[in-house]
Amino acid sequence: IIDTSPETINYQIKFSIIQIYKEVVYDLLSGEKDLKVKESPSRGIYVEGLSEFHIDSIEKFLELLELSQSQRIVSGTNLNAQSSRSHTIFMLELTSNNSVQNVTKKGCMNLVDLAGTEKVSKSGAVGKT
Repeated sequence: IIDTSPETINYQIKFSIIQIYKEVVYDLLSGEKDLKVKESPSRGIYVEGLSEFHIDSIEKFLELLELSQSQRIVSGTNLNAQSSRSHTIFMLELTSNNSVQNVTKKGCMNLVDLAGTEKVSKSGAVGKT
């Protein structure tokens, strides 16, 4: 959609990902840990010092996603050899600015992977709930 949009509309995509393990917040892109969750009237709830990377291609996104996955804390269980030991929050923010109409729109998507959500189906297969 971005590639086929008029040149008068400018898009910006930002990506962040955190892990919460034993009540410690980790930035999975910068490697920083023990970040603090804050709240302010203007920003709402946010993670202080969290890195945000601008995405300009699918290759850049996949590179950052792979980096974040390599830094996650995982361990084997009876159900899953790579079981998540942490909660992970994936944050994607899209901003569009129409320079002709002087309109800016912003959308945020947060995906959460909760620790310990594996479950065994009746067939014995392991999946995420």
